[in-house]
Amino acid sequence: PQGASRVRQWVAVWEPSKYALDLFKQALQQQGIQILGETKTGKVPKKARRITSHHSMPLSELMIPFMKLSNNGHGETLIKEMGRTAGREGSWDQGLEVLNKELQGFGMDTEKLVLRDGSGISHINLISADQITKLLYSVQEEKWFPSFARSLPVAGESDRMVGGTLR
Repeated sequence: PQGASRVRQWVAVWEPSKYALDLFKQALQQQGIQILGETKTGKVPKKARRITSHHSMPLSELMIPFMKLSNNGHGETLIKEMGRTAGREGSWDQGLEVLNKELQGFGMDTEKLVLRDGSGISHINLISADQITKLLYSVQEEKWFPSFARSLPVAGESDRMVGGTLR
């Protein structure tokens, strides 16, 4: 209503790729660009031509908004990128396969985990406190651990980029 304060609401998006495609189509249409043919998600056809690319900030910097703000879109993108880089394709299945292999290397018993997505949105995801403790203990000496530790929300800190979801 007029004079009311602005409200921002965060929502979970089940298929971020399809959502991004829909937003892209809407933006093109608003500029008067007509889309011919069908748009779909999946593997990029061999005859496709790249029209632009974008490189994100380094993962060490990306971890802060991802972890502190619980940015599920980042989680989904990262798990798919793991599948694309270390597996066969950029999909949840391939990303989760790569993740499970990495977690085993840190001493986690992946038979005791249930992982269905990269963000933790799925109500089916299950990780016990014991397994998280094993992971946190075993990664303390990794070269990337300081970046990871900085990305964790700090309870009671009012700055969003420090306290995150625990502010």
